[in-house]
Amino acid sequence: MERLSVLKNIITILKKKDIKLSKILIQKVIFFIKELYPNHGFGYRFEMYKYGPYSHELSSDLDILKIQGEIDIKGNEILINNDNDVIDNDSLTSFVVNTLLPLFKDNDDFNTIELLGTVLYCIKALQENGLELNKESVIQEVKGWKGTKYDDTDIGEAYNRVINLVDS
Repeated sequence: MERLSVLKNIITILKKKDIKLSKILIQKVIFFIKELYPNHGFGYRFEMYKYGPYSHELSSDLDILKIQGEIDIKGNEILINNDNDVIDNDSLTSFVVNTLLPLFKDNDDFNTIELLGTVLYCIKALQENGLELNKESVIQEVKGWKGTKYDDTDIGEAYNRVINLVDS
């Protein structure tokens, strides 16, 4: 499937599983796919941004889906205009449903989504730079990026949820 079709399919999967769709959620779900399921990164590049990892290309693709009439964007919320069937015969769909949905299902508020994405970004940055990776080092990285926005306990809890995915 081409990148826009895969993106639309992921959005449809999330909607059918009663996940509140937002631009930040889609950014973070695709970031998690890129980092944890490398065969399906779609070629999106992510960078540090105000609300965690962000891809300008992904934002542009969401705009294309809006222009095509596939989705509508109202503020931060994403609405699906054409409720297509999910193409669920691939391992990516299984990864989204079985791995990512449990992470975001009951944690779909803006700050939690931002924190989960930021923690994964920091974990990957520490790994890529050969630096010590543990809860304390991730807490320090997140605080270096986000300041005092999140306390150590919240960052530690997010770390515990994300590191299990990185290690699996």
